[in-house]
Amino acid sequence: MVIKKTDKRDTNDYTDAEENINKNELPKEYYRVSLFYTINNTTNREIDTSSTNGGDYLKVIDGNNMTYSSSGTFGAYEFDNYLGKIEPHTSIKSSIEILTSNKNFNLQNLRVVVDHTGVTPGTDSDDFAPGGTITFK
Repeated sequence: MVIKKTDKRDTNDYTDAEENINKNELPKEYYRVSLFYTINNTTNREIDTSSTNGGDYLKVIDGNNMTYSSSGTFGAYEFDNYLGKIEPHTSIKSSIEILTSNKNFNLQNLRVVVDHTGVTPGTDSDDFAPGGTITFK
């Protein structure tokens, strides 16, 4: 994990996280938390991170029970740097960027919800269910 103090004016240092959030939401100074992880797909179905749950297949929950997701706004926003498919019973390595004003990001009891999408038999609706485990380095 890396925590870096960032200045909104330093646009040359923007990651995909800053590029994908409304820049007006960014305060003058904030912190970028980079979490490096491995996802193990424990299901018998592939996880397609580009379409799962609207692209919001990961939700990071910190030790304060604060939830960060790609649909969140600044202060509750995370961006996963992996886009693609995770085949059943395989793993991938990537990183998550969290944008926050809290320099003391709470890592105690940090957990991640990983969803997978499937079609519910007999319906056209998506079925979201736990789809894997994630470990941090």
